[in-house]
Amino acid sequence: MFRWYIYRRVFAVVKELPRSTTSPLPYHRSRHFCTSYFPNGPGDFLHPKQYHSGFLCSHSAAPRESLSTSCSLQSEKRTACANIDADSGAIKVEWAHEGCGVFPFIWLRDSCLCDQCHVSATQTRLITLNDIELDVCPRDIKIHEKGNSISLTWQDGHYSSYPLEWLSRQRFTTEAVKERSRMYSEEEKCLWGRELQEKLPKYNFNQVVSDNKALYDYLMTMEKVGVVIMVDAPRQVGQVGRLANRVSCLHETNYGETFQVATKGDPSNAAYTSGTLELHTDLAYFQLEPGIQMLHCIKQFMGEGGENHVADGFKAAEDIRRSNPEAFNILKNTDVSFYDVGFEQTTGKYHQRSYAPLLRTDSEGDVIQVRFSCHGRAYFLDVTIDKVNDWYAALKLFHTRIYSPENLITYKMDDGDILCVDNRRVLHGRKGFTMTGDSARHLEGGYYQWDEARSRVRVLRGELGI
Repeated sequence: MFRWYIYRRVFAVVKELPRSTTSPLPYHRSRHFCTSYFPNGPGDFLHPKQYHSGFLCSHSAAPRESLSTSCSLQSEKRTACANIDADSGAIKVEWAHEGCGVFPFIWLRDSCLCDQCHVSATQTRLITLNDIELDVCPRDIKIHEKGNSISLTWQDGHYSSYPLEWLSRQRFTTEAVKERSRMYSEEEKCLWGRELQEKLPKYNFNQVVSDNKALYDYLMTMEKVGVVIMVDAPRQVGQVGRLANRVSCLHETNYGETFQVATKGDPSNAAYTSGTLELHTDLAYFQLEPGIQMLHCIKQFMGEGGENHVADGFKAAEDIRRSNPEAFNILKNTDVSFYDVGFEQTTGKYHQRSYAPLLRTDSEGDVIQVRFSCHGRAYFLDVTIDKVNDWYAALKLFHTRIYSPENLITYKMDDGDILCVDNRRVLHGRKGFTMTGDSARHLEGGYYQWDEARSRVRVLRGELGI
């Protein structure tokens, strides 16, 4: 018994494809989308029909049979080499100056870019899994010279064409995976502590709501640092809505689209009291916490107290990871229940509840979310009795880290300031204060989500040529 090794190699030297003329942006590799490759935004590509020209070479290959053919095409600038190994179920493409990529048949069939399988306007699939067989294999390959693309004809007669430049961005190599991850994910975080006290990022409200570059800079700072002070906003309600609508829209909760923070005689939330409000993330009892919180100081309390605290939860988590890995693992592996029960005039009765660990990490172990609220934490703890003390020790350690002098920032907002925080990273709180007969304190709060903010950033990059 022996096994046929099926191998075909087709060489093609084709002309360099010029970059899109619809985008003036220079190509650069970074954590951002390469906008010169995506003229109409992230995920964009040139449709195969733009490449259709005369075939330079064509070979038919009956899958699972041993065949070997080759041809060579000459041009001035670029060499493309395609190796088809039907036995391993993949095509290997080599670029003269860009390395190589291996593309499985099943992925190529699933990623067909023809009008039957793909919607070019929305960059989405029409093909379904019912249309794909696990052992799918092409019967024919053709290389386009002017289009710089590879065409496949499948066993059922279906025709697919893939621009080599598009294939280059879809490679399965470790480097390509990391590059795409950087493109689609947020910017690297800048961890900070007390040293940020004297250089808190500040932006002018009127500039951000009127100028796209100022809006972009603000959103990028929110992504990297997680806290911004917006200054000189009008001293009246509605400004958090203006800021959120400049990005996308307000995220409505059971407290309404926005909420007014003022001392109340019958408070439905700890924020509506004059006492100390411990560091926390807002709405920890929501399964999906709001992404960005805005607190607009319309009228500040004149007197002692009322200052805001902020601390970088990611930095505290990394401090614990280095100093006490066991405590870090407890915090990221122990689910905790948070709840909020009450009544609001605008929405009626509510009973919010979530169940999640205090620290959430991604597949590489990096912390991507902090969920912390002592006043919203449920009284029961779903761990075995032998783990209770260890969990409290880890919880106390995190609490100590966020309140340590080297990590805590104190800032008393002026009238017209808007405190913006990444609600899944930066904890905020408030010192207590004493109200007198002629004193008042009025803040308006609201939220918008990270998905909309990051979408806005990507759009702005294209519009601003960044």
